[in-house]
Amino acid sequence: MTGKPVELSDTEAATVLAALVETTGGRWPAHPARIARTLRRLGIDGNTEQMATAITALVRDPDWSHRAREITSSASDW
Repeated sequence: MTGKPVELSDTEAATVLAALVETTGGRWPAHPARIARTLRRLGIDGNTEQMATAITALVRDPDWSHRAREITSSASDW
């Protein structure tokens, strides 16, 4: 690990956020507009509408819970 910030696309950032929420027992709102509003309230930079669309697609995937655990378990590699 270099200690330098890693540049993430909005979709990559949304994936990481969704994985963190999933693995900590949280749940996203059902509608993308509400997800975008939540992201803005949290002060997340980027295209919140695009991020909300990505998060909605991820959480609707039946394998998402497993993928989220894989993403967060690899966090030490970041």
